[in-house]
Amino acid sequence: MSVFPIIDSHVHLYDPSVLSYPWMAGVPALNRPHLPGDFTDACGPIPVDRLVFVEVDAAPRTGLARQTG
Repeated sequence: MSVFPIIDSHVHLYDPSVLSYPWMAGVPALNRPHLPGDFTDACGPIPVDRLVFVEVDAAPRTGLARQTG
């Protein structure tokens, strides 16, 4: 195990059933939910102390519509 805290500096978490990501239509491996549990599973036994969330280019205005809708 690491003797220092690990920071994952580039994490995408998203759910296409909540927001639309049109660019993913042709990429089946990405066009499915990638949720916090998936991240935890992918880390396995390696503890990640912090992460940097990166947006994934939702369809224009859908993010704002979801927040205010």
